[in-house]
Amino acid sequence: MADPVPAAPSEMLIEVKAISLNFGEVFSTDNAEDSGDVPGWDSLGVVVVPAADGSGPPAGTRVVGAGWSQAWAQQRVLASGNVAVVPDALDFQTAAALPVAGVTALQIVRRLGPVVGRRVLITGASGGVGRLAVQLAARPARTSSQRSEAPSGALVCANSGPTRSSSDCREWHPYTGCSSTLAARC
Repeated sequence: MADPVPAAPSEMLIEVKAISLNFGEVFSTDNAEDSGDVPGWDSLGVVVVPAADGSGPPAGTRVVGAGWSQAWAQQRVLASGNVAVVPDALDFQTAAALPVAGVTALQIVRRLGPVVGRRVLITGASGGVGRLAVQLAARPARTSSQRSEAPSGALVCANSGPTRSSSDCREWHPYTGCSSTLAARC
């Protein structure tokens, strides 16, 4: 199989360092269009060849990105609009899990509209999308120099299975990350 080559000016070549598995891509691996297709959506890597039009980060930059294929390859081509620069403090494996789950969680929370001061129930919060949705919904409405002064986002009630009563539901605190029953406070 030939090495991938950017075809459009806004595409870049990435050396893949870590990947994430998503249900959709694993489920559809038998549906490859060509025998040489390499599956995979989410990956983290290092830019080998930057986008010719200058729209992406320079060579040597750590990036995370998503596309419909090639994430499970050693190298892949991605459009500069489908990548984000990864801070050095974030490890490869964690960052690689963000694209599909993170964008899905973000879209879900955005569909709720403003959540500050509201109670939000997130079921199935033990998976990637659910855990990220909990964090996004509970995030502060604005940043503050001191954590204790920052306003909290929504009161998030999250669980990992069917909720039978309010006592089965857990509250997630945006700063401590602790969970407690709704009757108690973190």
